[in-house]
Amino acid sequence: MAHYKLHYFNLGGRGEFIRKILAQAGVEFEDHRITMEEWPQVKPSFPNGQVPVLEVDGKYLAQSYAIARFLARKHNLTGKDDWEAAKADMYVDGVEEVIQKTMPMVMALLFGKGDLNEVLAKLKPEVFEPFFTKYEKILHENGGEHFVGKQLTWADIMIADFLQRLSWVDSTVLDGHSGLKTFVRHIHDLPNIKKHTAAHTDMKW
Repeated sequence: MAHYKLHYFNLGGRGEFIRKILAQAGVEFEDHRITMEEWPQVKPSFPNGQVPVLEVDGKYLAQSYAIARFLARKHNLTGKDDWEAAKADMYVDGVEEVIQKTMPMVMALLFGKGDLNEVLAKLKPEVFEPFFTKYEKILHENGGEHFVGKQLTWADIMIADFLQRLSWVDSTVLDGHSGLKTFVRHIHDLPNIKKHTAAHTDMKW
């Protein structure tokens, strides 16, 4: 059995959905959570000076989506064929477009740069609502349980993780989108993911 070690901060960010993929797959892994104090010293040891990094038997793999796809392929979380795998990638890429627009929110939340309420007041109508409406429609048209096909994919885990963390920032953010709320609960009620998240309740984002 390969030995997995995930290097990331004690944040959700770009690492938590990878943890949940590993948890759902039932893979034992070392969850190395880097402190902000130690980061300057360990940063040069990682590819591109970035995390998350997945260490597999001493070999390093960087970039969160490359890591996620690697794990998804190994653990039957890419869909039943190449078309479903491509659709999973497509929906994840759509979320990434939204994530890029949330950086002012993250800076306000984690570093106090800017007023969080003001940032959310702009993001909710301009970014989140159009995204929620579109993705809820996609989910509904696919049966309401999964975004791709009829089985769990890494896209489901990634999307549910992002939506859950948005709900931590603003508990009303998904109001009016009951389909997405149900979806997030369903994914986080999966036994392996539920066990993982119950052990880590201290993250802000």
